[in-house]
Amino acid sequence: MAPPHTYRLGNLDLHILSDGTFFQDAGAVFGVVPRIMWERVAPPLDEQHRIPLGLNCLLVRSHDKLVLIETGVGDKEGHRRQASPAADGTLRTSIEIPNNVGGWHSVQLYQSGKLQAEASYYVRQKLLGVTPTVVKAGEMFTIRVRGVGWTELDNGFAVTYDNAYAGFACGFYEKGDVKLNLYATGGPGTHLIDFYPMIYKGKSTDLWNQQLPMLAFRQDNPGLALGYKLPAMRIAIRVVK
Repeated sequence: MAPPHTYRLGNLDLHILSDGTFFQDAGAVFGVVPRIMWERVAPPLDEQHRIPLGLNCLLVRSHDKLVLIETGVGDKEGHRRQASPAADGTLRTSIEIPNNVGGWHSVQLYQSGKLQAEASYYVRQKLLGVTPTVVKAGEMFTIRVRGVGWTELDNGFAVTYDNAYAGFACGFYEKGDVKLNLYATGGPGTHLIDFYPMIYKGKSTDLWNQQLPMLAFRQDNPGLALGYKLPAMRIAIRVVK
């Protein structure tokens, strides 16, 4: 067995301990994400198209204390529901749509530990609002968007301020709930902030401009072929003296 990976953080010694590996169907792990996007970073699959996943724990040592943090499979029962079929063999149940991460999600039906059926659904982005809408030049205002996705095609959006590129926002590490803080600029009057779909990261250096507004997103966005429904949003603020 290989020795554990050890890191030093302040007065803490962090040891990553392996409790072995388990194999999971690659399609169940990545859902509707196209294989061409994940196969370049995933380990080799076995003959049953399963991907090896690590069961790791974190051992923290500080002076004379030891803390073991289990970060492997964990307790995921909160994401599962049980249902029994009716007399005619049909199955009906309800699920709670996530209120954070958008994009494609899947519902899987298991029986006796085997995947029997799978259905996909799409969660759209939603503009929650902007506060305040009336500001002075140099003051900050906040825009919130929920339902940002988790793939390179939908995990963020490019931002323009009065048609000038202002950067991009990413919701991957925010669980799809983006809070964007901007500073008002320009003279008194109405100013427009636009959000456009973008590609967060890709291999190409010329065909698709990464992290930049895709102005022709309704025709040219590569996510269209995969059923992505990515919107553009326009927000107006008013700058006063």
